Amino acid sequence: MQHTPARDDTPPAPGDEATQRRLAALRRYRILETPPEPAFERIVGLAQRLFGVSGAVINLLDAHRGWFKACRGLPFTDVPLEQTICLHTVRRAETIVVPDAAQDPQFCDNPFVTGAPQLRFYAGAPLVTPDGVALGTLCIFDPAPRPPLSASERATLEDLAALVIDELELRRVAQALEREAARTEAILSSITEALYTLDGEGRFRYLNAQAERFLRRSSAELLGKRIWDEFPGARALLGATFDEVITSGRAASTELFYPPFGEWFEVRAYPLDGGLSVVFQSVTERRRAAAQLAFQASLLERVQSAVVATDPAGRVVYWNRFAEALYGFCSAEVVGRPLARFLFPGSARAAARAATEEAKRSGQWRGELTLKRRGGSRFPALVTVSALRDEGGALLGFIGGALDISERKQAERLERDRRHILEMVVRNCPLDETLGKLAELVERQHPGARCAVHLLRAGRLLPAAGYRLTDERQGLPVGPQAGACGAAAALGDVVICEDAQTDPRWGRYRELARAHRLRSVWSQPILSGEREVLGTLSVYYDALTPPTPEALALLDDKAKLAAVAIEHRRLLDRLSYNARHDALTGLLNRSAFEERLRSAVERAAKSGATLAVLFLDLDRFKRVNDTLGHAAGDALLKLATARLRACVGEAALARVGGDEFLCLLEAPRGAAAGLAAGVASCIVEAFDAPFTLGARDVFLGITVGVSTFPSDGTDAATLIRNADTAMYQGKVAGKHTVVFFSAAVSATMQRQARLESDLRRALARGEFRLLYQPQVELRTGALTGVEALLRWQHPELGWIAPQDFIPVAEESGLIVPLGAWILQEACRQGARWRAQRGVHPLRVAVNVSALQFGHADFVGVVLRALQTSGLPPELLTLEITESVVIGDLGAVTERIAELKRLGVRLSLDDFGTGYSSLAYLRHLPIDEVKIDKVFLPPLSAPDTSHDTTRARDAAEDRAMVQAIVSLAHALELEVVAEGVEDAAQLAFLRDTGCDGAQGYLFGPPVAAAAVPATRPPPWLPLRATAGGAYTER
Repeated sequence: MQHTPARDDTPPAPGDEATQRRLAALRRYRILETPPEPAFERIVGLAQRLFGVSGAVINLLDAHRGWFKACRGLPFTDVPLEQTICLHTVRRAETIVVPDAAQDPQFCDNPFVTGAPQLRFYAGAPLVTPDGVALGTLCIFDPAPRPPLSASERATLEDLAALVIDELELRRVAQALEREAARTEAILSSITEALYTLDGEGRFRYLNAQAERFLRRSSAELLGKRIWDEFPGARALLGATFDEVITSGRAASTELFYPPFGEWFEVRAYPLDGGLSVVFQSVTERRRAAAQLAFQASLLERVQSAVVATDPAGRVVYWNRFAEALYGFCSAEVVGRPLARFLFPGSARAAARAATEEAKRSGQWRGELTLKRRGGSRFPALVTVSALRDEGGALLGFIGGALDISERKQAERLERDRRHILEMVVRNCPLDETLGKLAELVERQHPGARCAVHLLRAGRLLPAAGYRLTDERQGLPVGPQAGACGAAAALGDVVICEDAQTDPRWGRYRELARAHRLRSVWSQPILSGEREVLGTLSVYYDALTPPTPEALALLDDKAKLAAVAIEHRRLLDRLSYNARHDALTGLLNRSAFEERLRSAVERAAKSGATLAVLFLDLDRFKRVNDTLGHAAGDALLKLATARLRACVGEAALARVGGDEFLCLLEAPRGAAAGLAAGVASCIVEAFDAPFTLGARDVFLGITVGVSTFPSDGTDAATLIRNADTAMYQGKVAGKHTVVFFSAAVSATMQRQARLESDLRRALARGEFRLLYQPQVELRTGALTGVEALLRWQHPELGWIAPQDFIPVAEESGLIVPLGAWILQEACRQGARWRAQRGVHPLRVAVNVSALQFGHADFVGVVLRALQTSGLPPELLTLEITESVVIGDLGAVTERIAELKRLGVRLSLDDFGTGYSSLAYLRHLPIDEVKIDKVFLPPLSAPDTSHDTTRARDAAEDRAMVQAIVSLAHALELEVVAEGVEDAAQLAFLRDTGCDGAQGYLFGPPVAAAAVPATRPPPWLPLRATAGGAYTER
């Protein structure tokens, strides 16, 4: 038989549960691969002699082999697991005897039987642990067959196996005790304090390393010797304390000076098995620190703040009189005791410990902590903690000062509340919600008060938020004797009623005051920036509560916040109104009219009613406007609007262009055409009479195109388009007439169809061109960018305006590939400018339609345009309109975020002409807003001092532009104004703080080659004078 070579001990894949338990037990006994041990060698020798066999083995089975802990009669120490007969003994967990293995069918082929050592006889007893796990066997063997073991022999073999297990258990217990003793010694040695133990006679039984260091003697020198013999002077200092501990069985401590060592020690003694356990440490440095701090205390008494000093362990050594005043504890109560017990509530102790550690590490810590006073009341404090060290760097203790910052924290809370209200305002929260939150804040800041907010409407105070009196549904009157609220609104100043039940101003409302238990009432008027009374903010108390200056200041602050919220809501309402109405005439604008028409179409489709759309265009208006000026033109439009309104009554009427109007008429089934004919005739007749402008009579005609539902269209766009077509035919036919849409005018639709067909080929034929209009930084006058504008040069029809083909492109879906071409071309041109020597970088702005923006691959289109052109993304601005974001705001926000991650800039175009612009400003991650030109007042128009309405409108336009700029800047957005046409507008925008502008004042859209390069723009050295002219700077 060959000796089994060493195997890889990597365990095989987990086997049965018995195998896993065996392997775990072997690991627990730590027996495998250990050197021979006499106890086990004696057992196998005894087995060999008792049974007169050639060999005996203690065989332990691991995952791969049988390993021999002790062996007689074999020249090797392990065998493969699958070849050892002992495996069968372990699996059966009982003694196995094989009289002649060569004749046994189970073992006759075993290599240890057929080859060396040619085993014939085998007997094995399992080695079973106390918890029933078979680890291996004690086996005997012989090369000659033998008769089976007698019962006595079998018992002897099993006893020997049990003896092996006993030795294994003894060995395991001994090893565990050794490990525990080593662990105990390590723990005692690691204790930072010195420790020794004495027996009842005072002899040393144990010393840790720290004790050896302090006593200047080793354990070998002291163990077994009496402490009083080795340290004679110690008996007088410690004898009584030690005797007391042994006698009473209770711990005791003392602090003493030991002259031989020249140090102070703190000694703590504990009873231990008839003797003592003694823990001691040097406190020399602590006492030195205390002495030094005591000296410094005389200096600190002059400091005008609460100063506290501690030793390194945190015990108070100094407490000045200002600390007594701040915390409520006198010095005698706290000195010598832990500081944390007095100053730090449980929740603040961890922070205090961290502060002390930081001061210990870096020398000083400064920050805020929550402290407490006598009685448990807590307050925020600004705390400074400094570490005190001697010349050698040894820590002497800590000194700290504290400042009560309750008032500052109160101010911070008030500012947070204020910011919260302003945030609600910017988020466009409903006004009643904002004022309700404001009332809650007032009640929190005025304990015991009930707060009410009233708004002034039509001379009465209507409840808006907070507490409401029972008869306030119709509002409260305004007047000097109309209670606190009415008087405050009438006087425009704060009114204090010390007792509503006796104050003469409450005479008419005495029962109301009693019913609501009103006593003291304070009312603060809510005033606009122009001191206009907007409402009142009041607090009601059910007890007599005289106001303090601080309380009135808080009330005034909240009234100002209320004014901000109310005026902001007015601005939003104004913006919303302007988004739906024409600024000049007050009529609906196109988007509002189309919305109204769509709703009417839906209703008519369900009810069977009919509709008529009238498209109206003023004849000769442009000539009058050019001749008499814009101011006269505006006045003429207002007069024309009045005549139209007189003819159409309450029907929907909109101004959709300079001199174009739309009207919607609703009629029963089949009656729309007749109604339209009558109204249209009335309109034409009304315009037969001249309009009077000052001393001049002006004659205008009007052409009316009519389409009806459902005959001429079943959707709003078709009805408007067909009415427009009919109106155009009326213009061709001679103007000042009424034309109904019919099949005869379908040629216009055919032209549109041709445009769509030609559009599909125009991109491939290269018929599109990009022009670029300059954008200017108003602060410096520098050219900062351009806006790319699309033009179509039709091979037959010539130049086609964008407004003629862009709607067709959008309706047909061609805007998507067309928009991709615009992006690619604009980026390529921007990269060319950037590459040219001496050209300063220009941002290129590109308009994006709603359909293009919503396309699934739009972000990829932008990325490819940037990558193929090489234009840095920060030089590309994408301009989107509010029509893009109406709908799924979350999806739009995510799409914009993707674009922002590319690095491009986003601009909200035509700001203020859509819906809820301010709401979008808050939620969209954009960089810029562009003020639509409709909001720019014609500041260079003739004097309007005699036209109060126009003057007021111009003032409102200025205020709106200023408000938009302020709000955008508050949200860290840039503002660019469009359509700047005269110097006065430019000067106004500069004064307002607008960041940039574009318009014909700076230049029309031009080809790329005409965009200024290295030279300054021609307008840069110019500045506007008060009269609108330009002069050299």
